[in-house]
Amino acid sequence: MCRIVFMLLIGFSVECVAQTLEDFSWLAGKWKVETDNAEMYEEWRFENNELTSHGFSINDGEKVISEYLILKSIGDKTVYIAFPVKQTPTLFNLVKTDNSTFTFQNLEHDFPQTIIYNKISDKKLHVRVEGVRNGKKSGFEIQFEKVPD
Repeated sequence: MCRIVFMLLIGFSVECVAQTLEDFSWLAGKWKVETDNAEMYEEWRFENNELTSHGFSINDGEKVISEYLILKSIGDKTVYIAFPVKQTPTLFNLVKTDNSTFTFQNLEHDFPQTIIYNKISDKKLHVRVEGVRNGKKSGFEIQFEKVPD
């Protein structure tokens, strides 16, 4: 389903929100980013009509899970659910798609309020996490590369 947003005197733009998990099939696999201190990963796969992931790092050769992630359909909506370890899960609604960019939001959450996944190519993924923290806009970006499973 698409919403058409008319911009007065300027023209119009089309904003489409993905309706099926197949729109995210490119995400399946293992994505990696290296930092000075660790290697961090998101590993996505289809399970039980959901796209699931666990975020983890490799520290001194040991796998440390930091969060579990789920993309799923609930009714006619696509949602992103983040389960950070030892925290309560948070649901983010898919609010916007634009070609290969998917924006999830939960404006009621403390931080983040917005998570943006942008497919740069079949092997590159840009993730932006943003929101307001202590009254100030805050955020960070992660550049993932797809690696063999």
